[in-house]
Amino acid sequence: MRLPLLVWIRQRDDPLFFITEASKATGFDHQHVAKEFKTFVDLGLLAELPWERKNDRRYFRREDGCSLWAFVDIGVRMVHEGVLT
Repeated sequence: MRLPLLVWIRQRDDPLFFITEASKATGFDHQHVAKEFKTFVDLGLLAELPWERKNDRRYFRREDGCSLWAFVDIGVRMVHEGVLT
């Protein structure tokens, strides 16, 4: 579950997104996505933005400056090249 979420986040043009958006795009339950997002925030891959009451959403921002994204990029390439399945 973690790699598909990271790939979805990394391949987006827009670095801002919310949990339900990721849940719908990946097919994973929003509670599991929220748990993974917390881990990604702790690792510095994402930043959690303040709650937006008007939209009733919590947005996250991809932190492109985090060096861990290089490992995600390698994993994505390996999947596309058939090294990982």
